[in-house]
Amino acid sequence: MVCAKTAESVQITDRRGKALKQVENFKYLGSVIHAQGGSEEDIKARIAAARKKWEELTGVLCDRRMPIAVKGKVYRTMIMPVLIYGSEAWTLRRREEERPFVRFWPGPL
Repeated sequence: MVCAKTAESVQITDRRGKALKQVENFKYLGSVIHAQGGSEEDIKARIAAARKKWEELTGVLCDRRMPIAVKGKVYRTMIMPVLIYGSEAWTLRRREEERPFVRFWPGPL
């Protein structure tokens, strides 16, 4: 991946001379890194991962017999960390700050 303000193509080869593919974004340590910077792709991926985790735990979180305290603990320990992982390093633009993500999230905030 080449990080630049303009789209440019660079030919890079490995030690054996094989050309490496240039990509716009890739996942590294669970975070999506985009060539033009910004965190929009990473935020979308985090929301999708947290939503998937929510769906996996729906049986526990929607069970009427389960105490609310246990549901809260499951939410705080199993879902929120998935959602906010890496958020301390996000660089947000104004449109990303103002974008409501509530419509993507099925559970309580």
